[in-house]
Amino acid sequence: MILGSAIATAIVNISELPRWETSIVTVIVAATSGILVAYKFKDRSTTLQQTGDLIKAKYESFRLHLDEYDTSDIEARYKLLTRRLKRLKEEQRSRELLLEQSPETKQAQPAQA
Repeated sequence: MILGSAIATAIVNISELPRWETSIVTVIVAATSGILVAYKFKDRSTTLQQTGDLIKAKYESFRLHLDEYDTSDIEARYKLLTRRLKRLKEEQRSRELLLEQSPETKQAQPAQA
């Protein structure tokens, strides 16, 4: 994005180029910036990776009878695992919703609470 801005600035300063080329480069840079900000790819992939890691850890604990899964009752273990995974899924969804909100909405929420 920074490179694109620098190229657009350099093209503006070259007088031999037609004006439309400068406009095209500037529009491409602006569109790319908008897409990156709107979709927050890095934030989404980070939260998805964290949730995936937590699910894997819960499954390994379940499989090895560790922590809260240290019981011989298989039905109770499955119910507990299901509840834990459902909670992780709900937490992931709430993090996704927070990412979808605009910064103005995020700032306004604490004032309403």
